[in-house]
Amino acid sequence: MAELRAGFDHLPLGDVIRHLTGVDLQLYQDQLAHTGLDDPFWSPLDYSALLKDWTVPTLLVDGWHDYPLPRVLEDYAALRTSAAPVGLRIGAGGHLGAAARGDDRRSAGLVRHLSPGRGRPASPPPGDNRGPG
Repeated sequence: MAELRAGFDHLPLGDVIRHLTGVDLQLYQDQLAHTGLDDPFWSPLDYSALLKDWTVPTLLVDGWHDYPLPRVLEDYAALRTSAAPVGLRIGAGGHLGAAARGDDRRSAGLVRHLSPGRGRPASPPPGDNRGPG
């Protein structure tokens, strides 16, 4: 954990992955170079137009301080109008917390609730006040 903490404290940011692993990661460099939500670089990865027709049960998980949160919230709003059961979990923890390890009981409950084969749930997942599905 001390090595990971040292990586988080390392500057400049563009060297962090190389500092931790000895190799560079192009995705990380792309994220640093293309920070705007409307940057055309990310257009090929924008699948939001598909969400209105989505049918796969979906659980969106993000953190309050994660950079993609605004888009995650937009995707959640779009998925709520689709036929897919959808859950949203936003937490204060980091990527190395309980949810990332898979031992977060609240996330596990939503995963069970949204599991394939159950169809649209009769009631919303915990914390969802939409009423019966």
